[in-house]
Formats: sequence, C-alpha cells, structure tokens
Amino acid sequence: MSVSRSLRLAALLAVTALGIACDGDGGGTTDGAVGDDAADAVVLDTTEPDAAEDTAVADTAVADTADSAVPDTAVPDTAVLDTAALDTAPEDTTPPLPACEPPLALAPAEAFVTPYGLVTFTASGGTGAYRYELVAAPSGGSVSAVFGTYLSGPGVGSVDVVRVTDTGCEGEARATVEVVTPLALLPPAVDVAPGGSVAFSAEGGTGEYRFELLVNATGATLDEGGAYVAGPTPGVDRVRVVDVGSHDEADGVVHVVSGAALGLVPARLFLLDGESWAVHAVGGSGSVTLTVDGA
Repeated sequence: MSVSRSLRLAALLAVTALGIACDGDGGGTTDGAVGDDAADAVVLDTTEPDAAEDTAVADTAVADTADSAVPDTAVPDTAVLDTAALDTAPEDTTPPLPACEPPLALAPAEAFVTPYGLVTFTASGGTGAYRYELVAAPSGGSVSAVFGTYLSGPGVGSVDVVRVTDTGCEGEARATVEVVTPLALLPPAVDVAPGGSVAFSAEGGTGEYRFELLVNATGATLDEGGAYVAGPTPGVDRVRVVDVGSHDEADGVVHVVSGAALGLVPARLFLLDGESWAVHAVGGSGSVTLTVDGA
C-alpha cells in the first residue's frame, strides 16, 4: 500500500470516529433521531486511487553540438624526391700551372694597319705552347689561334687587342692594333723640266712618313720630308712614301721633260654670251687651281 493511500484511509477513519462520537442515538445522525445509523453509514472508498499521471516534461535538452575534435587528416607529403645524381667525379688533383719563365712577350706590342691589313705576331717566353686570341675586336678583325696571324676588319679608327697565353704555364701578353686610313702620296703624278722641283706630301696612315726614290733615272734628289729636285736628264723617276707606323706605302711618278711647263688647253677660247666650255690643265703636277682674270 502506498503512503498516500494510507494517509487517506487514516483521515477517513478519523472522520468516521468523529461522526460516531456526535451520533448520540447511535442512529447515525446528529439530530437525535433513532434508527438512522444505516442511512448515515459512511461508505469507505477503498478504491485504490489511480497513479498520478506523470506530467513531467520529457528531457528534450539539445544534444551537445559543441565543436568536437576533428580527426587528424594530415595531407600526405607530396614533395618531389631529390633524384639528383650524387657527384661522383673524382677530385681534381691536378697541380696549378707554374708561372711562365721567362715571362710571355708579344711582338710587335703596337701595330697600325689599314682596313683588311695583315700583321703576324710573334710570342716569346714560357714553354712555347702558345695560343692567340682577340680580347677586343671593334674593327671586326680576327687572329689565328695557332700562328698569330691577324687580319683587321673594315673599322677605321678602331683598336683591337690581341692576347697570347701558354698552355704549359701561367701568364699572358697583349698587343694592340689600330686600323688607320690608307696612305696616299700627293701629287701622285707630275711633269717637270730638268732641274725642276716638287714638294711631295702624304695623307692617311699614322701621320709619320718617310719618302724615298724607287727609280732615279734623271739624277734627281729627294729628302725624307718629300722635297724632290729633278735631275738634268729627261726621264721618269718614281717616288715612294712609307707610313712609319703602319708600313703602308704609296707611289708616285715624275716625268722629267725638257720644256715642261704648266699650260691650258685650249690656250685661247672665244665663247658666246652664256656658252660654256671645259678647260684642261697640262703639265705640272696635275693639281692646279684655276682663276679668272678680268671677269
């Protein structure tokens, strides 16, 4: 029996006892009437009360949605494997080359040439195992690696640099090559009378010149400065100028002719107003200046 049912039964018994106490005639009423006890009998409710309905709200607590630990999903290592081959080359144990003794030298140390001119360089010193090369070639020149023969390019005014090394020792030597304009003799041809004179000059090259008579058929003289004096005998003399730096040469001709004199052809000319005519000079050096008098 449950506790609540026991309490209810006890309360009911207490009320019944109180009613009996108040019913003096035993009839079951309080008004003194006799014989009403049956009617006043208290019917005890012995029915066990229904169990109280459980109205408690079901626990609907929201499930814990807190951030749970993420399983470890580490990315696999995709780095490229180093497949480079190991350096298995043997260690270089070749001893360094000794210094060239005697030191290397290159001749000529300085050269001058005209465009497409040749220079043959000669090395000395070291072991003799020479190699030639151009370390600067603004002219467009070239050099033989074995023989040292240099050919200049067309670039006038350029300076090329030639170097020689020795495969048997440590060292080098250098030389420069300047490309100059070709040499010219002025005048290149001239007519003079026996004993006549001509002042020769030159242009181009390095600017340092030397004059000489290649052929002296008239008994002429020529100094190093280019002053020529014809001999007494008619004939043809040949004059040469040499550029001291580049060794370039240029030749000229002297015709020694009796009575040779400078003149014009034609010597006299009559022209109409506005008409033109070509006048030619004969004799002399061929380098003349024409002027007009009385114009």
